[in-house]
Amino acid sequence: MNMHAWAFITLGLLGLCLMVVGIYQIVAGLTNFIALGFLNAGFGLIAVAVGIAFLMVAVNGGAAGRR
Repeated sequence: MNMHAWAFITLGLLGLCLMVVGIYQIVAGLTNFIALGFLNAGFGLIAVAVGIAFLMVAVNGGAAGRR
């Protein structure tokens, strides 16, 4: 395990955390139908998207590092 691999593992975990936070924000946003709720849901979607992107980078980077 080199530093490169650790960086991608950390990025992957960060991505997972962002996805969990994002899903929570979406649920919280949809349960109270006010402007703030939609703002929360929007933030949640962005967090999930960024989380997925981080995970994809981590998976691709990890695979590239193992080659």
